[in-house]
Amino acid sequence: MPDLDQAAFVDNVTRNLAQGRVLLLVLGDGIREGVEAIASYIQGTTGLHFTFGLVEMQIFEVGEGQLIVQPRVLTKTLIVNRSVVALAGNDLKLVDEVEAAGPEESRILEPSEREARHKQFWVDLLTTIRLDDAEQPLANPLSQPNIFFRMPTPGMWLTCYFSQKEGGIGIFLGSDRTSAVAMAIGLQLEIDREDITNEIGLPVVWSRDGNGKVRVAASKRYPKLGDPAVREEQLQWFREAINAFVNALRPRIATSLREVATGNASTAN
Repeated sequence: MPDLDQAAFVDNVTRNLAQGRVLLLVLGDGIREGVEAIASYIQGTTGLHFTFGLVEMQIFEVGEGQLIVQPRVLTKTLIVNRSVVALAGNDLKLVDEVEAAGPEESRILEPSEREARHKQFWVDLLTTIRLDDAEQPLANPLSQPNIFFRMPTPGMWLTCYFSQKEGGIGIFLGSDRTSAVAMAIGLQLEIDREDITNEIGLPVVWSRDGNGKVRVAASKRYPKLGDPAVREEQLQWFREAINAFVNALRPRIATSLREVATGNASTAN
């Protein structure tokens, strides 16, 4: 192709592969049970943006070297909902990806009552919150049960959430499990665990996952999560919790980021 800019083409391919932005298509004459394990893999790599599809084709020989290829609809279909945290720009955005087909792809869906309620709650929170740290960027108000406050390193953020399963609201320090820098900073924070807990001033739970990633969290239970009678109480809890987490964690994360970059970081046992 004489009009192709080879350098731009290579850059685009490299960037898309790094982000996992590819089509993963499995085409076979018999979709077997083991293929379902791929869905589990997708759930474990939600930071990648690839699209996954299964196509089952039946092949029949009709003689004289000719074949009939017949596509078949799978008797069992699994739609995997994936949430991707997009770190581009100044704010974090949660994107729910659900496969759509044909004309449905361009259809704009009206927000549900719950989505509208979440969006209005976050808008009210973000327009009334007053943070001591003026340099802390605000989150984007989403039609989702969670929003994200960016921390000084791209691999870490504060997540505020509603949880129907737990019957409550909460906040926690999240991080990219593939980021070695975020992992090292989390271990640095754990050294100051007692001081951080005291500064936050809320019941805080510290934990590590199977990969050693540190998690700092606080939550509050509500028997009736969406009860309008407790809405203002929930807003106030988030205002205080977000401000406390930002005050206690943001400066330490910035300091730890510099220490990790210069190789002077220490870790907790």
